Amino acid sequence: MKYLPYLACLTLFLLSACDGTQPTFESIELEVPNASFEKFDRGQTEQPEGWEFTQTTVPRNEELAPRGHISQENAWSGQKAAKVELPPLPPDANIQVQLASWRQTFDVDTEALAGKNLKLQVKIKVENLVNASANIRIKTLGEDNRLQIFKSTEGSSIRIEGNSDWRVYSVFLGRAPVDIQQLNILLEVVGGGPHTGRLFQYEAPGTGTVYFDKVQVTVH
Repeated sequence: MKYLPYLACLTLFLLSACDGTQPTFESIELEVPNASFEKFDRGQTEQPEGWEFTQTTVPRNEELAPRGHISQENAWSGQKAAKVELPPLPPDANIQVQLASWRQTFDVDTEALAGKNLKLQVKIKVENLVNASANIRIKTLGEDNRLQIFKSTEGSSIRIEGNSDWRVYSVFLGRAPVDIQQLNILLEVVGGGPHTGRLFQYEAPGTGTVYFDKVQVTVH
């Protein structure tokens, strides 16, 4: 019986220290390729290495679609940041949905991440973002690019819109699957009316500008 306190202490030390203090759990930052958009593909000035920009509208209209650039005037760290701009539309444009995103997929160490908690953090700045919102998403992929789990700010009460200087936004993914092989990160802006099919819907096309910088994934 006299050993019971010691056994209990050994059993619970991962949750709390025996003297009542909480243990410290360190987090490790996973290297996200070109996390601050500073590197470019050879010969390119608008294509940051590792990242892809995609955009569309419904109905499709290339001239009125969202624009993706690399800003050298508004950066949280370094000299560059990813930029998405929803341009003002003419009254007769009849654009119902606007979608634009910077995204990338990269390989990870399965053994190192399996069962670990993952968190995505991104610095975001918004300017005059009306009838639209920004969103960040992280998802895991298994063999043959099979979708496993994902989490985004859109599934929460967070509204990234209006005007705000640089702020940190986070998404907690939870435990990574044991067979995780890749991570996919998406930095998105969604605008348009009730036909978007998204959580946040608006009554008119969106306008405004969003900047993304310093993409971080931490392992806990």
